[in-house]
Amino acid sequence: MVFRGLTIATEGGLTGPPGQSIDHIAHTSDLTMTSSEIRIWPKKTADGMFPSDHFGVWADFESSQDG
Repeated sequence: MVFRGLTIATEGGLTGPPGQSIDHIAHTSDLTMTSSEIRIWPKKTADGMFPSDHFGVWADFESSQDG
């Protein structure tokens, strides 16, 4: 299995995306999300460009190995 040993932060769907997401966030157990919010990168930029045909997802993490 490709994601064995990883946590899928986007599992169970997203709140408020502009359509169905094909992007997901997988991370190792040493990373913890600093917020429960998964954020969206819009598929259209502020200057009207479309760098992709879908939106992206992102989140902030911290490592238990830091500090």
